[in-house]
Amino acid sequence: MVAALCGFPARPRLRPHAGPAPRRRYERRRPEKTPLHKIISENLASWLEWRDVAERPVPGYVEEELRGYLECGILCFGFGRALCTGCGQGFVIAFSCKGRGVCPSCNGRHMAQTAAHLVDHVIPPVPVRQWVISVPKRLRGFLADRPAAVAALTRIFIEEIERLLGAAAGVTSDASGPAAARPRLGAVSFLHRFGSALNHHMHLHVCATEGVFVPAADGAGCDASPAFLPARPINQADLAALTERVRRRVIRWFRMQRLLDAAAAADMLAWENSGFSVDASVRITLNRPRRAELFSESGTSPAVLRPAALRARATLRDPRP
Repeated sequence: MVAALCGFPARPRLRPHAGPAPRRRYERRRPEKTPLHKIISENLASWLEWRDVAERPVPGYVEEELRGYLECGILCFGFGRALCTGCGQGFVIAFSCKGRGVCPSCNGRHMAQTAAHLVDHVIPPVPVRQWVISVPKRLRGFLADRPAAVAALTRIFIEEIERLLGAAAGVTSDASGPAAARPRLGAVSFLHRFGSALNHHMHLHVCATEGVFVPAADGAGCDASPAFLPARPINQADLAALTERVRRRVIRWFRMQRLLDAAAAADMLAWENSGFSVDASVRITLNRPRRAELFSESGTSPAVLRPAALRARATLRDPRP
């Protein structure tokens, strides 16, 4: 989900602070020598046969993803030839599977492209905070196979973040007024389906502006940019209140959809430990060289999101300039 933001020019692709790119000789990757490729190539056929015998066939898109990975980066399945205009050396580049679920190389490429697009063309030059919400285990199964439940959780969570940031910025929203006149935040959300131990753990990440945008004053013209109102620092009391509002709204939605009966909903509302957890410790401010610090380049992956490293240096309070 991306809230539309207008009036902010796209960032130039030239990044002087990054310095000149190092000159390196191209080396073809060899996925056939990795443990993952060996495990899948040796066991895919038997695993698919076992699932068919057990009358639990694998979905077609899963099999296509696995078979596509086995052909990714292998020259015998297709390649393109390139020629260096500087030294005249020629080399071949194997075709990629362009998958999104299994292939580490293609996943890393998609991740780097998404990160660069968000930093350069989507996120405006204002402070941004990462919000993470996890729900009780009783509800995670519904999120795994019901897109409507994921959409409801995303909508409720972002609405409550917007409500909190609007109050923290000192503005109030009139629900009866036109939607275009309300203060709005900018946000992009990502659904994660696993935890750090590759366990099944449905949770939501949201990167939201640390404040709200209000329309330009009357008479400023249709081309006038919206004004950004920064929010005050978020504290633990704000997080507790937001978590409680999200908890009650999410449980009410599951009750209305008849995914929970009245007894189960009342039981969850009575839990001393609600099972809902909201983290907002990662905040990127304008006093850093660029918000792309969320993404780090390494020798093994083009870009990786590293919230743990930033969390060690960021708190709920504004970092010092």
